[in-house]
Amino acid sequence: MGTIKSPSLMNRIYQGPYGNLSVHKTYVLLKAAAANSVVELSELPIGMELLGIRILTTGLGTGVKVTVKSGDKELVKDVDVSAALATTTPVLPYYVGKNESNEMLTATITGGAATGELNVLAEYSFVGY
Repeated sequence: MGTIKSPSLMNRIYQGPYGNLSVHKTYVLLKAAAANSVVELSELPIGMELLGIRILTTGLGTGVKVTVKSGDKELVKDVDVSAALATTTPVLPYYVGKNESNEMLTATITGGAATGELNVLAEYSFVGY
């Protein structure tokens, strides 16, 4: 178990001036990532309002599930990613920055070791700080 830094952690997040709906793509290639590993996908800036989470994968292994969070806020829980999956889950609007700071978008691996590509796309609108 440990923390895995995704290559997408360094990607910029663009924000339109009019609060338009946008999607921020994150990804990571996992190689036998232990159960309970936390993948840091991206640092989300204050002012984003999260509206949905998309998860895409070709399958990460038998029994593997993923929970996605922004900071301490659980957005989706125990999504079965053992087989190929493309899913979109609407979430209650969640404002990033309630604690006056940016928040880390994370995916926690549970249920077994994970191997394969995991894509997590955050649907958001920029509402400002």
